[in-house]
Amino acid sequence: MSNPTPDGQAGNAESGSLSLSLSPSRTDQLAGVLTAPVTLAQRLLPASPTPVALATGALALAGLVEWPVAAALSLGYLALRGWRTPH
Repeated sequence: MSNPTPDGQAGNAESGSLSLSLSPSRTDQLAGVLTAPVTLAQRLLPASPTPVALATGALALAGLVEWPVAAALSLGYLALRGWRTPH
């Protein structure tokens, strides 16, 4: 039994495999859409980790967030700052 795949060719339903091929331009578009939130966050967040560390520490000391949440926010910030998107 054969089912059409997204590229219009027949795929084998018994094997459980489905092939999907994207052109390089579609791949670049998809990469741009997937990395857009990271790029936006990098532009909006400060370059120095000091304000983020102070703010998350203050939130934890004030009891507004638990310390693991403050640590996760700080580490998430550092991960976003270290992520390099292709230009």
